[in-house]
Amino acid sequence: MFYIIGSGHAGVSAAVALINRGMKVTMLDVGFELEKDKTELLTKINSLDKDDWDDEIIKKLKGNMDVHSQGVKVKNIYGSDYPYRGIKRYQPVKQNKSSMVRSLAKGGLSNVWGASILPYQSRDINDWPIGIKELELHYRAVLSFMPISGFEDDLASEYPLYSSVDSFQISRQISNFMGDMLLNKDLLKGQGFSFGHSRLAVNFKSMNRKRGCNYCGLCLYGCPYGLIYSSCQTLDWLMDNPKFKYISGVLVKRLTEKNDEVEITATDLNRNKNKIFKCSRVLLGAGTVSSTRILLESMDAYNRPVYFKHSDHFQIPLLRYDKIDNVMTERIHTLTQMFIELYDKRISENTIHMQCYSYNDLYLNVLNKMFGPLTKIFDKNIENFLGKLLIIKGYLHSDISSEIVGYLEPGSNGSFVLQGKPNHIASTALKKIKSKFSRNKKYFQAIPSPVFTKLSQPGIGNHSGSTFPMRKNPSEFESDLYGRPYGFKNVHLIDSTVFPSIPATTISLSIMANAHRIASHI
Repeated sequence: MFYIIGSGHAGVSAAVALINRGMKVTMLDVGFELEKDKTELLTKINSLDKDDWDDEIIKKLKGNMDVHSQGVKVKNIYGSDYPYRGIKRYQPVKQNKSSMVRSLAKGGLSNVWGASILPYQSRDINDWPIGIKELELHYRAVLSFMPISGFEDDLASEYPLYSSVDSFQISRQISNFMGDMLLNKDLLKGQGFSFGHSRLAVNFKSMNRKRGCNYCGLCLYGCPYGLIYSSCQTLDWLMDNPKFKYISGVLVKRLTEKNDEVEITATDLNRNKNKIFKCSRVLLGAGTVSSTRILLESMDAYNRPVYFKHSDHFQIPLLRYDKIDNVMTERIHTLTQMFIELYDKRISENTIHMQCYSYNDLYLNVLNKMFGPLTKIFDKNIENFLGKLLIIKGYLHSDISSEIVGYLEPGSNGSFVLQGKPNHIASTALKKIKSKFSRNKKYFQAIPSPVFTKLSQPGIGNHSGSTFPMRKNPSEFESDLYGRPYGFKNVHLIDSTVFPSIPATTISLSIMANAHRIASHI
């Protein structure tokens, strides 16, 4: 019997691989879910078209989203913070200069991710003991059960699609921006830029009697039709299989190997008492912070430092020369619509990944928060400004990014202490990236904003891991090619905890592919 801990991207991907091999699988999860009243509100609108929605219901589903000039402080879903429920109580942390997010929800952080998917490139994982060839089969396998929407464009030569794709409608802002870049494609390529449409784990088209995207602009608050992929969708499919069992309300604390058996010590949260599970193998995919915590607890490795590598996140607002009218009333999706990749060895030996966003109403919320009643006075100017504004959200490779040092305090519910260590190289890289946009402004028909360009605090962006990196010959605080931590025989880490480094391109697809790879071979 195989036990999987965690129901996020890694957990469901490993479960699919094991079920397809005919194995019996039990998944343990805390599994907090969306509140009943929010679920009832969704039920009232998800069978209706946008024009027939109740404005009061939409207001409730958009509530509790706190924004500032750098973005959303905590991304809620359907007006709820349930993805983060119970964390402070059950897995306390003390963070300094660090903003690492954890989840005990059913589906984990897949409930609130941005749905961007892109595979890794060979040059960005050349320090890994496995290569792209070992991941390609599993990229394809993951994309057989997770939707992918996008376009067959120039990015496909560098980043294969590994699946057929459905297209989506892009905003007029992005269409015009991409059009200007295409006119100067060769010149931009000479500067290290490549670009194309985004790839998203979203079902934009109607299928199985389910409505398709109506471009309502609510993506960042939660899709009313549930079209953005979450691992809960795969979990629903798994639960129809008699070989799969899902047990919620279980908080795993420690793993102990005894002969050829693994003993899982957990807390039954429904009954508030300890519970023991026994199995032949455990696949641990609770998210990098939670997985690291469970493993340190299992090793009695208290007050021992571990080192999280991180892909630093940055923001660059771009102001286009030409404005697009009526952006606030255009029917669009508000996830990223365009990817820009930059490879310039003078900035980084690895790819710099950027995602381009056009208008969404959170921008207006930020301006209202900044200027208050004055916002209405400058109504027309603000509309013109928003018609020119694009936001670049970017990531750096972990080689030039910050680090987060952590250690687990002793005790049955000791805090995980996390200390961010910013890297000055990342700040220098961001200045060079902004300068590169400025020097090529005539090709972009846009200039980077003199304000609000900023490097985020370590941990923001959720592209972290590497506390037990894979090695061909692992030693303490390392794991083998199949995620087995040094000293363990039947425990396998399957999330980004085992990544030797964190490339800049999107992390979730590669977490899923590697989890599928491990589960396919053990």
